[in-house]
Amino acid sequence: MNTKKSYSRQNIIALLCGIFYSVVVILGRQIYLYGSFQNLVSSTKALAINILLVILISGAVAIAIHFFFRWFEKITKVESNFQKRSIGVFQNISFSKLWAINWIVLFLAWLPCYLAYFPGTLSYDAPEQICFITGDLPATTHQPPIHTMLLGLSLKAGKAIGVEPVIIYSIVQMLIMSAFFSYFMGYVIKHFTRKKWEVILLYLFFAINPIMPLMAIQTTKDVPFTCCYIFVTILIYELATTPDKVKPYKYVLLAVFLMLSSLFRNNALYALIAAGILIVLFVKMPLKAKTMTVASFAIAVLLVKIVSDFVYPNMGYAKVDDKVEMSAVPMSQIALVVTEEAANFTDEDWAELSQYIGNASILIESYNPRFYDPIKDAIYKTNLQEDYSGFLKLWADIVKRYPIKCVRAFLNLNIPYWYPFADTIDPYANRVYIETDIGPSPYHFERDSKLPALLTVYENIANYSLLDKPVLRILFAINTPVWFLLIGIVLLIIKKDYKKIMVFMPSFFLWGTFLLGPVSNFRYIYPIFAMYPLFVAIVLHGDFGEN
Repeated sequence: MNTKKSYSRQNIIALLCGIFYSVVVILGRQIYLYGSFQNLVSSTKALAINILLVILISGAVAIAIHFFFRWFEKITKVESNFQKRSIGVFQNISFSKLWAINWIVLFLAWLPCYLAYFPGTLSYDAPEQICFITGDLPATTHQPPIHTMLLGLSLKAGKAIGVEPVIIYSIVQMLIMSAFFSYFMGYVIKHFTRKKWEVILLYLFFAINPIMPLMAIQTTKDVPFTCCYIFVTILIYELATTPDKVKPYKYVLLAVFLMLSSLFRNNALYALIAAGILIVLFVKMPLKAKTMTVASFAIAVLLVKIVSDFVYPNMGYAKVDDKVEMSAVPMSQIALVVTEEAANFTDEDWAELSQYIGNASILIESYNPRFYDPIKDAIYKTNLQEDYSGFLKLWADIVKRYPIKCVRAFLNLNIPYWYPFADTIDPYANRVYIETDIGPSPYHFERDSKLPALLTVYENIANYSLLDKPVLRILFAINTPVWFLLIGIVLLIIKKDYKKIMVFMPSFFLWGTFLLGPVSNFRYIYPIFAMYPLFVAIVLHGDFGEN
């Protein structure tokens, strides 16, 4: 009887998953190709065809998922051969030795990539940060000062010892990143892995996977953020699964790495707080553990506030509350409405819009459905900063009058993050997969590749041409992480292992903040990409430490 109930529950979940996937695919295709839902209901025939497609896709996917659930349930049973441990030497080696071995392996495995790009890169926001350091631009919090200071220390150290500063930055960052990732690997091996081939896949993912060394040498805040974020996720996993075994020092580490994560990426603070609230509300834990968890999050938020409002200004970094940067979604929605409805606007409409849009012609000409930055030149920035509440009132009115157009604009802006058939190099945004250039700045150096042939290979990976192949295209797409998250959550629901879903929540909320951003880019999603091994391990295996 219990087996019948279990299968019935699985079938319902499989059907819901099938319906969800079919709706995402059909709606996503319309937005991605046409920027509109109009073709879905353009005629009775079109509506009938799309309803039939939903039924057919839902049914086919539900059937496939049903058999997948049956297989998954079989291999995850405690008595299954898949759950019997046999990892050879890794089973008995101490964690500290394993950590040290992993560290050496990763650093040496990544070194050829660095030598190919020697002496390093100066990409993403680093040129602007260099201008902050040299005084060519006023130093502000527009870029995380904590990362700007790391770049500044490299410049000072390089000048002091007569070494190219970017060499110091690159080597130190590779050492730190390989240290964090080697700890992460050791944690997964000691807590979860059952088979030697799983350990081999783990090493392949971190040591051979070309994305890892490419990111390790990038001068971007997303790299140190990923290191901190990995550690936070591990601590959240322990809070969610074994709160009674979490030692006091780990609450201190949680507060420290929550703070660091939030200082490297502002949006992380909101994602992590949301995850923390869920843990406190829904995870069964002793009162002491709950109190310590709340205290860790509260201390982290307080420290971020102190650093942002007092420490940074006293160090010469002017605080920037950039409402223009925050308005990617509202402004993109307004731009679409103005582009399509300008002829129908009244004088009163134009009067209200002109308070925040300096040039409607530029707005219409430069509107890019997948990239917010081009329309910034049309914005009356001063008014937007000083009267943001008025702008939000205008935006709310436009959403109320044109809800479908606003939904279209929102989905179009972030569609590469969720539509499974979207091109990773979006034809509208046209952003490079991984930037490896040396951007113009007061600090300049020439590339002196020690491995030119390997440089060509890595450049073809960084521009995505080498990855734009069957299977590889799916593995490295920027929408794959969210599907990884959703599949993992569904499988934990199948196992009724609900507390472990909390481990996925920080990444899910982090992904949610990216939907509100100006453009879809791999470096933003990279922290979730790096979490794949832990997510897979949590879903497939129980933790040896849980019992």
